[in-house]
Amino acid sequence: MASILVVDDLDSVRLSLQKILGKHAHEVATAADGQQALDMMDGNAFDLVITDVAMPKLDGIGLIKSLRQTMTKQKILAISGGSPQLPADPALSLSQAFGANAILYKPFTTQELIDAVDDLLDADARG
Repeated sequence: MASILVVDDLDSVRLSLQKILGKHAHEVATAADGQQALDMMDGNAFDLVITDVAMPKLDGIGLIKSLRQTMTKQKILAISGGSPQLPADPALSLSQAFGANAILYKPFTTQELIDAVDDLLDADARG
């Protein structure tokens, strides 16, 4: 079982990911934006952070940049369906450029999510 932080400004996405990951025996916490995620991470360790890119306050790219400054080994999965200001392709490319370990385009299937999570967690277990 892994400890996962899901960061997305949409309640429906956070709830869906929490349910899916919970059914796969993961402990899941959620945050509505990057700043709330950073506040939750203060004193808490997560095996994986799954973050949307387009969010108010502190967006996913800002969150990734902050995490890479202080938690260089943190596993990060960036997810995005794009926004009017930033389409998904450049959003996810920027996420990887700033340090996301993997990306997923919304909408994704449950299996695609589980495969991405397992790959990141397995890579961590392999060292």
